[in-house]
Amino acid sequence: MTRFTRIALGLALAGLFLAACSLAGDVTPPPGARTIVNAPAELPTQPPVTSAPVQPSAGTEAPVALAPSGRPSAAEGAALFAEHCAPCHGDTGNGDGPMAANVPGGSAAVPKFALPDLARQASPQTWFGVVTQGRLDKFMPPFNEKLSDTQRWNVVAFVYTLSTPPDQIAAGQAAYDANCANCHGADGQGQGPDAAGAALRDFTDSTLAAAFSPAQLFDAITTGAGVADHAFTSALSEDQRWATVAYLRAFAYDYFAPGSP
Repeated sequence: MTRFTRIALGLALAGLFLAACSLAGDVTPPPGARTIVNAPAELPTQPPVTSAPVQPSAGTEAPVALAPSGRPSAAEGAALFAEHCAPCHGDTGNGDGPMAANVPGGSAAVPKFALPDLARQASPQTWFGVVTQGRLDKFMPPFNEKLSDTQRWNVVAFVYTLSTPPDQIAAGQAAYDANCANCHGADGQGQGPDAAGAALRDFTDSTLAAAFSPAQLFDAITTGAGVADHAFTSALSEDQRWATVAYLRAFAYDYFAPGSP
């Protein structure tokens, strides 16, 4: 077997792996694609830049928008997830889709979005970067040519709902209304009756919400984020704080209960 024949055979086998994964579709992966990781150590005080190209280490990579241009819809993301992601990731995000067995390592190697610990560590920017540029090391192709920016943000919004069911959202709303709404406002825009003109964060701002992970919000609620008498370790249990985080995040996108028609 000549060297050229061996290379051609290797490329053909790689193509079979991509074809086996339903995410592949008809997208041609760009060379040098890599995962984008964007999880700032502290909550940003200013909205991030709305878009910027990712500087490639080699070859050409798809630019990654750092925030959605509008309010993401988890309902629209649910339909896209069912078509493009569920065959590998499973209908409920448990990594048990019918094509998961074709991924190297099988179902165990497919990220399980239904696990809260996984979703809590990732910022929307991070997951949007993965959907945009793919994970070729995991045989996941990029979707920058198959789905628009808006569609990819919608998918990201839905993925978070897989680990935040409606009962958790309801518990978060109850905790928020009792402990946060007086300052941050019932609508999350930072204009509650006790705000006294303070410049409080607008939780409905999807540009700002895209920049940090649920874990960072949880830390801010737990420690008070440097604000005196603002820690909620005694007023709210750990579960209540996580529920509050889920509800806070839902201010910035249109929530859709997983499993709804």
